[in-house]
Amino acid sequence: MKIRITRDTKIPLVEKGRIFYVQGVSTTGDGETVYFIHHGGNYLGIRAGDCEVIEREPE
Repeated sequence: MKIRITRDTKIPLVEKGRIFYVQGVSTTGDGETVYFIHHGGNYLGIRAGDCEVIEREPE
């Protein structure tokens, strides 16, 4: 799955328009979806409200 960042974040080099491959998906206690990306040697959680899914894995 790929996501595109739709707004600037406080994470360095994770700004609006960048595209990332999703490594994992989770849901917060409030029901919000979080996508995990591998960036700069770390796994980072990106809230669904800060991005859009642009490509899904075939089922």
